[in-house]
Parts: sequence; structure tokens; C-alpha cells
Amino acid sequence: MHHVVDVFLTTEQDRNRLVVSARDLRAAFEAALRAMLSVADADANRQAEPARSVPFRGEGRDLAQLFLDMRDDLEVQLDIHGSDWSVVTVDGVLRNNDGGYVGWGYVHGSFAGEPGNPMPELLEPPSVEVEASGAVVVRVTLRSR
Repeated sequence: MHHVVDVFLTTEQDRNRLVVSARDLRAAFEAALRAMLSVADADANRQAEPARSVPFRGEGRDLAQLFLDMRDDLEVQLDIHGSDWSVVTVDGVLRNNDGGYVGWGYVHGSFAGEPGNPMPELLEPPSVEVEASGAVVVRVTLRSR
């Protein structure tokens, strides 16, 4: 059995390339969102006990659009509630009735910190591919700080 999730982060000049491979959409999106937050927030001190959970969601006509919409809503929620997150979970990704996708999850944390922008800037639209094996690969290019 291969790893459930592989996360590769490479840095070249002013950009970080993030490639996440997982056995399903939910795991891939979750790992990619967590990795994006930790890239921007590497020196944050995590609270042991997350005190609150804040939902986020997204929809899109394809998987890349869905991922982008979920990322954007996660950013909005952190901006509203505060930046002290500890865990991001993606609870579901489904096809909706018009052939697109909907996804949802929660960000858990104390949210005691100042609202800020914890998300690194995307330099190009993300790509999401489902391989023949069913594995899902998410590729994201981020501005490095």
C-alpha cells in the first residue's frame, strides 16, 4: 500500500511549487489546503486545543475551480475569525446536479490572533487531475515570502 498522501514542496526563486497526491479528492484537497496555510504560517505557534470550528465551503464547474473556491472561502473565514488556526479538515467533495462540484470542511482553532492573510498568493490557477488509478494530484504555484 502506498502512502495515503504525498506532499512535495519545492522552492525556486520567488515561488513555491506544491504538488499533493492522494488516493481521493477529500484527502488531496485537505492536504493541499493544510500545506498552503503552513507555507505562509511556518512560524506560528499552534494551540494544543482548538477551541472553535468554523465551516468553509466551495463550488466549481470543475475540480480546479472547486479547489480555488474552497481556498478563497477558507481565506475569508480566517480573515473574519482570526488567524490562529490549528487544523483544516475537508469533510466532503461531491458532484452536484449540474455536473459541477461542491465541497466543504472546517477550520479548527482558537482564532485568538489578529485577523490577517494567512494564505500565500497563487501565481497561477491550481490544477487538479484524477489519474487512471483514481489518485488525485493537486498542483499549486505560490508566491514565496
